[in-house]
Amino acid sequence: MAGSILAICSCFDNINTEGVCASINNDRLIAGFPMTDEAEFERALNDYRADIAGVFDGRLPELSREEYTGLATELAGKYSDVNGEYYGSILLGDFLAGYGLNILPRLDEHMMMIRSAASNIRDFLPGTVIAELSRCLKEWRKLSDPLLTAESVTGIENGNICGQAGDIFRVVRERAIALHNEHDKTSEALRLIKTVKGYINGISVELSRAISNDVRELEELERKKRKAEEEYNAWARSLYYETEFGLIFKDKLIISVEGISWKGVNTPLDEVQGISWGGIRQHVNGMYMRTDYIVTILTPYSTIKLTPKEDEYEKITSHLWRALIGPISTRILSRLQNGELLYFGNIKVKDDGVYLKKSGWFSSDVRFFGWQGIMTYSNNGQLFITSGDYSASASYIDDMNTHILEAVLRQFRSSRYQRLSGLLS
Repeated sequence: MAGSILAICSCFDNINTEGVCASINNDRLIAGFPMTDEAEFERALNDYRADIAGVFDGRLPELSREEYTGLATELAGKYSDVNGEYYGSILLGDFLAGYGLNILPRLDEHMMMIRSAASNIRDFLPGTVIAELSRCLKEWRKLSDPLLTAESVTGIENGNICGQAGDIFRVVRERAIALHNEHDKTSEALRLIKTVKGYINGISVELSRAISNDVRELEELERKKRKAEEEYNAWARSLYYETEFGLIFKDKLIISVEGISWKGVNTPLDEVQGISWGGIRQHVNGMYMRTDYIVTILTPYSTIKLTPKEDEYEKITSHLWRALIGPISTRILSRLQNGELLYFGNIKVKDDGVYLKKSGWFSSDVRFFGWQGIMTYSNNGQLFITSGDYSASASYIDDMNTHILEAVLRQFRSSRYQRLSGLLS
């Protein structure tokens, strides 16, 4: 059928209106009939054009849906080929305009199927749904392509196609936003938007820009998420440590992102209340014999007291520090921010300062000092906080979280804050 249509189009498009009209008037002059003008000839030609369109439409029932779409696609290619014989053909333009009207119910049908497929996307993106959505979009685009191709000749956007493409984008975009914002499924949201982009990109400049912006933003979010996951996994691997205590009956200690596990009982990291550690040098008759290492972990359920060897001591304390410096220091600062007075040995700490006692055996002079001008130092297994003749101390081994307090004060000194809780920001 395409060959017959193109032959008719060629004949019609090659009609020289002025020449044919002049020839007709010459014959009418010889016959003694009145002359006809070009306007009357144009009207007759348009009637002929409508008759041809009717002939084309009369042959369409002979075609299946697929054959009709294939025919329209082939003719649209001829219509838009700037170097071809049929570029901008009037009758091909009429044929494609008729195709646009005839195909509209099928476009609406596929639009409903696309909406239905998108509605099945909830908290994840099943492969069956993306396959069904892709199938519907592919069919919708296949039906639309002849009309979109014709736009390159007319320069006029097809309102129905652009409207439906915009609706498709909005429907799918809503589901993509929900996947990212509500379910943290950024990669699936990106996959969904990219699926749609492959079928509706290029339909309109505004729509193409919106899709490209969404893809670019989701790709950046996915990149950041993947980087954060990689950093978290690296931190989790570096955090993990496992060892056993006991000669015959073994007690296992595991430090991991899941928490501190001792004798099969796991305490999440944010529930561990305190840690302390240190070494005690043992001497006999003034001669150094050994160092006894002690690590204490305070949980809501028990106090875990470990006496590791030196090599294990270093590993345990370094892993505990990485695991617990964050949650314990955050809890301490939050409690100070809420106005609590916290004790570390005989150091009484508030958010805006510390209570220190004047040096001397029988002194009972205790004063409150703001953090400005305060000094800290370590000596003989203790942390000292001083201001002039006033001081207070806490043991690294016997008092919980002395190491944490020292780290907080060190960070605070390099900040611009007036209160310790400013570090929370």
